[in-house]
Amino acid sequence: MAAQLYSNLLQNKHVVREFQELQDSERPLEGSIESSYKSMPPNLRLCIAYCAFVLMKRGEIVKEDLIHQLIALDLIEPSEAFSAPQLAEQYLRRLLDMSFLQTAKTSPTSARDDTCAVSFTMHNEVHGFTLTSSKKILGVMEYGRRYRDIPDCSYVLLLDLDGKPLDWIFKKQSTRALHCLGCTKMNFGNDSFSLARGLRVLELHDESSLQKLPESICQLRQLGYLKLSGWSGLVTLPESIGGLINLLHIDLSSCSGLIHLPGSFGKLINLVHISLSGCCKLENLPESFGKLIKLVHINLSGSSALVHLPEFFGKLINLVHINLSGCLALANLPESIGELTKLEHINLSGCQALVDFPESFRKLTKLEHINISGCHKLVNLPGSFGKLTSLVHVNLSSCYGLSKLPQSFGKLTNLAHINLSGCSVIKKLPQSFCKLISLVHINLSNCSGLATLPEAFGDLQNLLHVDLSRCYGLELPKSFGKLKNLLHLDLSFRSCFEGMQTILGGLTGLQHLNLSHPCCRRADYPHLKGLKQVLGQFVRLEHLNLSMFLNPIFCDQSQKENLEYIKLISGLSTLKYLDLSHNIFLRDLPESLNGLERLHTLDLSGCIRLKKVNEWRTHMPSSLKSLVLSNMESYQFVVGHEDAINNYNQLVDVRCKELKITRLQNMKSTAEARRIKLAKKQNLQKLMLSWNVRSRRTMEDDALLGELVPPHSLRCLELKGYSSTCFPSWLRWSSISSFNLVEVTMEDIPKCRDLPPLGLLPNLQRVVLRRMARITRIDAGDLSGGNTAAFNRLSKFIIEDMGSLEEFTYYGGGGVAFPVIDELVVKKCPTLSFVPFPPRARRLVISDCNAVMLCWTNRAGRHGVEGLSCISTPVTWVTELVVENCYVYPSHCYLLNHLSGLRSLTIKNCTDFNNLFSPENIGFLSSLQMLCFSHCQMETLPEELGDLSSLQELLIESCGRFRGLPNKMKHLAALQSMHFTECNSMTGLPLWLGNLTSLQKLAIERCMKIESLPPSIGELTNLKDLHIVSCSDLKWWCEKDENKKHLSHIRPKIEEAPTSVAGDHLS
Repeated sequence: MAAQLYSNLLQNKHVVREFQELQDSERPLEGSIESSYKSMPPNLRLCIAYCAFVLMKRGEIVKEDLIHQLIALDLIEPSEAFSAPQLAEQYLRRLLDMSFLQTAKTSPTSARDDTCAVSFTMHNEVHGFTLTSSKKILGVMEYGRRYRDIPDCSYVLLLDLDGKPLDWIFKKQSTRALHCLGCTKMNFGNDSFSLARGLRVLELHDESSLQKLPESICQLRQLGYLKLSGWSGLVTLPESIGGLINLLHIDLSSCSGLIHLPGSFGKLINLVHISLSGCCKLENLPESFGKLIKLVHINLSGSSALVHLPEFFGKLINLVHINLSGCLALANLPESIGELTKLEHINLSGCQALVDFPESFRKLTKLEHINISGCHKLVNLPGSFGKLTSLVHVNLSSCYGLSKLPQSFGKLTNLAHINLSGCSVIKKLPQSFCKLISLVHINLSNCSGLATLPEAFGDLQNLLHVDLSRCYGLELPKSFGKLKNLLHLDLSFRSCFEGMQTILGGLTGLQHLNLSHPCCRRADYPHLKGLKQVLGQFVRLEHLNLSMFLNPIFCDQSQKENLEYIKLISGLSTLKYLDLSHNIFLRDLPESLNGLERLHTLDLSGCIRLKKVNEWRTHMPSSLKSLVLSNMESYQFVVGHEDAINNYNQLVDVRCKELKITRLQNMKSTAEARRIKLAKKQNLQKLMLSWNVRSRRTMEDDALLGELVPPHSLRCLELKGYSSTCFPSWLRWSSISSFNLVEVTMEDIPKCRDLPPLGLLPNLQRVVLRRMARITRIDAGDLSGGNTAAFNRLSKFIIEDMGSLEEFTYYGGGGVAFPVIDELVVKKCPTLSFVPFPPRARRLVISDCNAVMLCWTNRAGRHGVEGLSCISTPVTWVTELVVENCYVYPSHCYLLNHLSGLRSLTIKNCTDFNNLFSPENIGFLSSLQMLCFSHCQMETLPEELGDLSSLQELLIESCGRFRGLPNKMKHLAALQSMHFTECNSMTGLPLWLGNLTSLQKLAIERCMKIESLPPSIGELTNLKDLHIVSCSDLKWWCEKDENKKHLSHIRPKIEEAPTSVAGDHLS
């Protein structure tokens, strides 16, 4: 930073001599700050003084907010050439160039808005110097501390005060900006602001006890910036609010009790920014709202009671940015929205009731950014969508109902970014998609229904980033290898690797490649092995993720062959990041890896067979900064009994993504916990803190955990063995909302009766609760912390071994409800029931729970929460059901009677499941497409399965007593795929196999008693894939000349393979 300041000084000829003196001084940084400050013009000094003031109790401030405050304070005077906002931009740019301000890491402005807002922060040295230099105009008053005379100050900050009236502050009428934070018991009377005639900026934050606005605020004619966020008791604003005619910016965010705005609101004709985010009871906008024609930005996110936007909304002709994310009840947009011709950004994410767009939407020809993610009821985009030719960024992620894109989509020739992740119903992209010549970034992750890409996909020559993770069966066209400019490719969690060697061979410019977690079958392993020849060609590769990728290759190779494979990576001289984690057959690393002179991160976590750790650590390249060795003691900090062995400095310098600290019961004091400085580990993404539940403690767990506050950027938190009855403050109340946690795991926590308010975590996607003995009830209201938009991003919830848990209530007080999540897993919870039932999850896994959820009841919960009125109505959200380790009673069959949307059913290690497929129930499975039986002890399948007219895929895995299919299954005209694995009692396929005329794929693995195929296999003209693995007699039969006539239209793939390794089969 000092170097930057020196550079700025040298641009000023008058301070060159001063610079030379600074070089010889003892404290050059402080001197350079002072010299730069003196070189500023007076107006710029006032601006930086105010910036330092607003950053006193905040880590950063949003640029747009700061500009509005500077203008309101008249610190920016417009010239003839530039407007006030333009000049403010210039001022801030100059302060950035001088290093007095720094750009904070860009982040979404809220959990429901993925637009990155620019924020500023300030270096500690600069901040301290500026506050000292400006102390005459800055005043702070905090509970329990004394400060200088506040009434003389221009800018005043009040912290955590109570009882004291405000009029004394304004007695000299010097105050121009007042910020009150945490003053929940402050005495705000009607006359509190009667003397504050010069006030330009007013922030009253989190005044939850106040129910009405003091009348004297509405007399502040000079007020330009008003922030009243967090006034949960505020029901309405007074009519006199219309008198604030100079107001530019009003923020009423999180005023959750606000029901309506007064008609006089339309008199605020100078407003350019309105935030009503989180006003969850606001049902409509007053008609006078249409007079706010200077409005540029409006935020209505989280206004869950807002059913529609009025027609007069189209009068706001200067609107550039609209945020309607999380408006759950908003079913449509007004026709007048087409009049907003200056609109550049609209966020509709999480508008779950939105069905379509008005015809006038096509008029928004300046629209550059649209976010429609999570609009579950949206089935199609209008054909006129292609008229939005200025679009640069389109987010359609998690639009589960979206079945296709219109052909006109190809007209969006300026489109650079498109996100279709989670659009699982889309089966193909339109051919016109390949005309998006400006496309730079495409995310197709979790598009599980996508079978192929357009053949001309290789024409998208500007593509830099492609994410195809979890597109399990997606086949790539040959033209994909022509994407010569592609830098980033994610192919993780794929099952189709055929032809991949040729395709990847053409992508020699790749810098980032993710091949982790392949989920292909053993028959596809040779295609994985073939990629060995390709890896060495990526001479520009900087980031390579091979997590779990090597398992299917290394499982049947010698250690020497495995080492030779790894040596190929040593030739990638530009590599900076290498992930070899969870490759369980990796036993050693070659010394040649020390030739990777740019490598800074090596992830070896989960490589459980890796030996000689200390030896090859000495051979690692000097550039290596982060070595991740999860599950290895040398990089898992274990707190010992003796102080002498606890080198906490070892943890201070750790820069890793994952950190485990175990045996915390041995830690002696909170001072030891503070020495670790967890909060400063900004690279930390996953943290596991573990106690031994039964061991004695020298201090309470809650006191210790209170000092182990992680960085706010932490993504995954895991607590094990915590034995206090409640959690520390940073895991409770509103404090938890500041964390970026995506995943929370709590395990072996015996004494806590209440869970933290996890719904306040804006980015939470995954929750795991395991062995929490005192938890008897999970309630949506309690878990949400009162946040009506809670769990909007939650995708997976795991509840395991919770013996005391009796009830999970999906609907809580205040309109809080769990959304439909991707997956719910319930294991070993014998007394649990859901209210209402079934749970709101697309994939439902029930394991070791004979009495859980399988009885359909229409009763109220124990705590008075009524079941849904649609209990007797078919449920469409559950599309996949997995039942494991259960005894299926006849009464459980009511479950299937209501799951009309069920498309996939897996029965694993269950007995007496025939009850599920009785004649009375089979008609309710009319949508079923995939059926899997695994580790079940049946000899045949129920005859009634022959009535599953929509069934496309059948899997029988590790069912040792299974002998064959019943005759009635010959009527399965839609069946396309059959897979038999380790069915040791099965002696052959039925003679009527030829009746399955739609069959395209047949796989038989390790079914040793099958000796031949029926002659009718020759009638299966659609059969394309015949895979035979480790069936020696069947292999011999297929190779006989007299049998080849039955297989003339098929090219069978026959191979021998060793015993299966974990992960071969579906689970």
